[in-house]
Amino acid sequence: AAARRRQQQQQQQQQQQQQQQQQQQQQQQQPSPSASTAQTSQLQPNL
Repeated sequence: AAARRRQQQQQQQQQQQQQQQQQQQQQQQQPSPSASTAQTSQLQPNL
C-alpha cells in the first residue's frame, strides 16, 4: 500500500509541474499586448 501511495504522489506532482509549465508559456505569449497597455496607462497620467 505504501508503494502505491508513493506512485500516486509522484504522478500528482508530475501533473502539477506540467500545469505550471503550461501556465508559464501562456503568460510569456501574452505580455506584448498586456505590457503595451500597462505602459500606456502609466504614461497617460504623466501627460
